[in-house]
Amino acid sequence: MLPSSSGFSLESFRARAEQVCREEVNSNPRNVSALVNLGTLLKVKKEYAEAEAMFQRALEADPNSVSALINLGSLMQNVKKDFVKAEELYRRALAINPNDSRALIYLGSVLHFVKGQYGAAEDLYRKALDADLSSNSALMNLGGYLIKKTVDESKANVNGSSHNDSSTQNNFAISRPLDAKTSSLDARS
Repeated sequence: MLPSSSGFSLESFRARAEQVCREEVNSNPRNVSALVNLGTLLKVKKEYAEAEAMFQRALEADPNSVSALINLGSLMQNVKKDFVKAEELYRRALAINPNDSRALIYLGSVLHFVKGQYGAAEDLYRKALDADLSSNSALMNLGGYLIKKTVDESKANVNGSSHNDSSTQNNFAISRPLDAKTSSLDARS
């Protein structure tokens, strides 16, 4: 544990938060906020089975809990690798709140990275930014997507050209990383 100037550590804070959430869940088993918060804390601790159970209990208490849908979707996507279930949960969240930036970003990532539906993913990332201009996740995902799209288009233009003029080859070489051995750009590699 890393001590802080006040004597508290992140671990002790999480332990106290978990204790408070458990007490609330025990006294009010249908408290959706407490269930989702406890599930989130358990997910951070990599106690995935119990985290999933908390998110499921939250959805039993309130099937329209966007937070529970998104958190369960994230667990399905990132831990269980159940992308079909994750997509379903994100779409349910968006049916309730079409402008939830987290659901838009997470669904975009499934469409982008798993399903290869780049145009749909781009639309979702842009909509997430419209909903929350301060969303670093939306900016990073959209930026990463646009960079990859530009590189892919450049490669397609170079590979699809019917002639091999040196200006096309040189333009492509500029977008490639420096060769570690020569510290120079090499269009032949």
